[in-house]
Amino acid sequence: MRNRNQSTRSLTLIIEPRHNRRRFGQSTVNQVLSFDTVCKLQVIAFFDSMSYGLMYAFMSPHIVRLGGNHLTVGILTSVCSACQLLSGSVVKLIKDEYRPRESMLILFTIAILSNLLIVVAKNYWIVILARSIYSLTNQVPKFTKAILTQLCIAHDAKIHLQITDILTKLGLLIGPVIAGYLFETGFVFSCLLATTLAVSKIGFL
Repeated sequence: MRNRNQSTRSLTLIIEPRHNRRRFGQSTVNQVLSFDTVCKLQVIAFFDSMSYGLMYAFMSPHIVRLGGNHLTVGILTSVCSACQLLSGSVVKLIKDEYRPRESMLILFTIAILSNLLIVVAKNYWIVILARSIYSLTNQVPKFTKAILTQLCIAHDAKIHLQITDILTKLGLLIGPVIAGYLFETGFVFSCLLATTLAVSKIGFL
């Protein structure tokens, strides 16, 4: 009973009460998401995809500017792809160990730290390491969709998921355009903007 009450209290910041029991990770609550919280989750998914778009398109030129070559760029791509394949399992472990809000805080914090590390790094191997760590936990849009699926009424969840998917794709389209505009000034500005978006996501929790 104590664990169940703790789970309920941890989610009161992001959901309103209903009479349907829902299950997500270790949280079992008699609640579903409020419309306000659904909107916040959709904004989080949009910001996260835009952050990704700000970074991925110009990571290769940034590596070259730091002294890397085509082989180094290939290593970056391969390592990040491998980490991305593992990210689903890593995020699942986090989701099962912590409550939704705590899990998202962990993912956002990792994104912030990895972006800041890229900003200050003067060695391309450090950049590759930071980006790999980010790729290992880059599952925020899927995580938000999982919350919407499991903590929303079925009919509403379908609509919310469609809107979330549109916003996620929109972020992936807008991000590279902004990054291209900022790249001539310096890739660091794209990193800082991505970091700002990551910090903003915490404010929506």
